[in-house]
Amino acid sequence: MTRIDIWGPETAEKVFIMIHGGYWLIGNRKKCLAVVHVAQKLGYTVVSVGYDYANKDHVLSKTIVEALEGVQFALKKFKNAKKIVIGGHSVGAHLAFQAVTRIHDPRISGAYLSAGIYKIQELTSTTYGHDLGLTSEEAETCSCDYELMKHVRFPVLIACCRRESPKLYQQNQDFSSQVANAQYKEYENEDHFTILTELTKEESIVYADFFNFLYSI
Repeated sequence: MTRIDIWGPETAEKVFIMIHGGYWLIGNRKKCLAVVHVAQKLGYTVVSVGYDYANKDHVLSKTIVEALEGVQFALKKFKNAKKIVIGGHSVGAHLAFQAVTRIHDPRISGAYLSAGIYKIQELTSTTYGHDLGLTSEEAETCSCDYELMKHVRFPVLIACCRRESPKLYQQNQDFSSQVANAQYKEYENEDHFTILTELTKEESIVYADFFNFLYSI
């Protein structure tokens, strides 16, 4: 089931839609709110999207559909919005990627993808893959197709942490190299989780880059 929380006025002209991470298995829409302070400072209302976890009886492709339904619900709800930015952290970045490449709304003005997981074929043989009920076919279908991002005309900020698992770090580098309109920011001293929590600190470079990105839109 899709649920959303709203932080700010529903009459806002600028909206930031955030999708939480948690390997599609844990986490919730109330634990990715580090973006709220930054976004509201720039006049954005923040929408946090929740979705049902994936498992053997609720395959990942269904979870993706639910997340996209949450985004579409927000798009319809905020009729006055002129600019909408969609973001996510970890697998939330994966879901945000799916949203901005599948939903065609001229008001979508940017994408913020933090410590993302985009290619998931290798997860099929892992504990995560087992818990997700992830088959090879499902992994192929649900992985992000970088070619689709080449067609978006709005700015994309890809935030990557250096203290990341090597394969995820490489994914973010590969992804950023294939998207001409992407800004790539790498943070030497951050890991998969602090790259999100640093958004609560105004003195942080992660905060500054996110602030400047939203400001530029």
